[in-house]
Amino acid sequence: MSTAALKRLFESARHEVLIQSPYLVFSDPALELFRTTVARGVRVRISTNSLASTDNLQAFSGNRSRRRRLLAMGLDLREYRPHPEVEQRIMDRYAALRERTPVFTLHAKSMVVDRERVYIGTYNLDPRSENLNT
Repeated sequence: MSTAALKRLFESARHEVLIQSPYLVFSDPALELFRTTVARGVRVRISTNSLASTDNLQAFSGNRSRRRRLLAMGLDLREYRPHPEVEQRIMDRYAALRERTPVFTLHAKSMVVDRERVYIGTYNLDPRSENLNT
């Protein structure tokens, strides 16, 4: 199962873990995994969407309610915020985008452990991926 394999990869970290995920909705076991990893001195940096860039308000609100707790445990959280000027230049360049305004959002799912091992896939940091995606 993906969850077990990614957990083993995460637990193997000695120095740092870099994660990119569009959604952060931690289950209690995931919170404990991140807490213990940071407590043993591993730097964990997560890039995710801000309110301005999310395409899933429910997932964002699930993260928002625990944000202070995540920061207090030592996670380094970074939120992607789209830049309106850059968006406008892109939309001006491509006529098809003017017909239906796109959402400029982060959607990659990746993890880099100790700058040596990389995971790129479809796994979100949320209970749905944790329990259903295999």
